[in-house]
Parts: sequence; structure tokens; C-alpha cells
Amino acid sequence: MVSNSKQKEIVAKIMNEIEIMDEKEFEALYYQLDIDHQKFVDGAIRKFAVDSEHGNSDK
Repeated sequence: MVSNSKQKEIVAKIMNEIEIMDEKEFEALYYQLDIDHQKFVDGAIRKFAVDSEHGNSDK
């Protein structure tokens, strides 16, 4: 199990590099996260996608 502080680092890396990260790297990081951190990432990606569709990408 990855420590909570390490999971926070992984979440930050995913959020900061999602646009340039390849799928394999994303999956390698994402699947180290517990379900709560995965849900956070999922929600952030959904929000980004919705904002992008509406031209609100303030990132």
C-alpha cells in the first residue's frame, strides 16, 4: 500500500501532467492510488472535460 503522502504526490503529478502524460504512465500512477484518490482524479478529469467542452478551461 502506498502511503497517503505518496498518493497526494501521485495525484498532483497526474493533475499537473495529464495533458502530456501517455496512457501507460497515467495507468501506472492511477492504479497505485486507493479508491478515494482515484475518485478525486476521476472527478477532476470529468470537470476538466466538461469545462473544455464549454470553453471554460481555466486550468
